[in-house]
Amino acid sequence: VTYSECYTVVPTYECFNNCTYCSFKEPISTKRPRWKDLEAMRDDLAAVVDDGVCEVLVLGGEVRPDAPNRKAWHALAVAVCEAALDLGLLPHTNVGPLSFQEMDALAEVNASMGLMLEQVAPALRAPGAVHHRAPSKDPALRLEQLDMAGRLQIPFTTGILCGIGETADDRLDSLDAIAESHGRYNHI
Repeated sequence: VTYSECYTVVPTYECFNNCTYCSFKEPISTKRPRWKDLEAMRDDLAAVVDDGVCEVLVLGGEVRPDAPNRKAWHALAVAVCEAALDLGLLPHTNVGPLSFQEMDALAEVNASMGLMLEQVAPALRAPGAVHHRAPSKDPALRLEQLDMAGRLQIPFTTGILCGIGETADDRLDSLDAIAESHGRYNHI
């Protein structure tokens, strides 16, 4: 376990999920994406180098896998990580579920990556529950992401959310699922 000063850069707050507890996201623009300009993010990163920051969390809203701007969104995440590396900063990306190719490409420009498992409880996806209108919060999809990171040998951060309608048993099941993935790949 280590500790270092960290800075968070958010290329976009737009997200296609509608989790009932979220105060992070912005609705997806119907005109053009509200993404932060790469030069502005590069300037933000350069400004924190002298503050002793050595790690950068690239965190963002999730873009639908079939969105027409998905490739541009992924390219922006890669470019932000490259900018961080150019400044001597270690990037850590957590932008939601990725395809194998997307994860592999981001791994090339990251010290580590991550994705919250949240909970494996199927009841949280039921009508009226917190993840009912959040397609990428499907537990099977998120568990697949943990294993994909393991197959790619990516050091990976994950965890659970508590207080979103899960039971004590759900929490244990979720932690067990994380431990099982780590047991297979030794990456979490």
